[in-house]
Amino acid sequence: MALWFQIAQSLLTLLVAGSLGYIAFRQWRTSHKRAVLDLFEKRWETYIALQAIVSEVLQTGSAPANVSFSFLSAMNKAEFLFGAEVNKYLRRVYKLLIDLDFANTRIEDTGPGQGQAGHIQKRYDILMALSQYYVTINPLVKPYMHMTQRLSRW
Repeated sequence: MALWFQIAQSLLTLLVAGSLGYIAFRQWRTSHKRAVLDLFEKRWETYIALQAIVSEVLQTGSAPANVSFSFLSAMNKAEFLFGAEVNKYLRRVYKLLIDLDFANTRIEDTGPGQGQAGHIQKRYDILMALSQYYVTINPLVKPYMHMTQRLSRW
């Protein structure tokens, strides 16, 4: 009788240990999925903020200091959320915003006979480059926005 009791006790210990291991695994998995979702949400917020700023610039045709600063703030967040290729492109866009503000200032400061046409052409070129933002940024951020976690059946 004592041998049977020891075997049952050992099996029960294994069953409890297995159950605790399973619970620990499920908690880890839930925690991991939550971290993936949190990272996605931060990336999405930054992506939307950047798009809103570029959209505003394209609608108004200007990038005053406060708009450039907003873009810089969102770009600084993106530095830790996306890879080098996204950050490199965002730095180019930021430079375009600065150049646009300068071109707009030069247009206001110069008269028609003082080279204003060159600044107008520069402004046009910058706005055309900025209009490609949506075409360029989406393929760059797409790999970071995929949530590859599949729903489990159990």
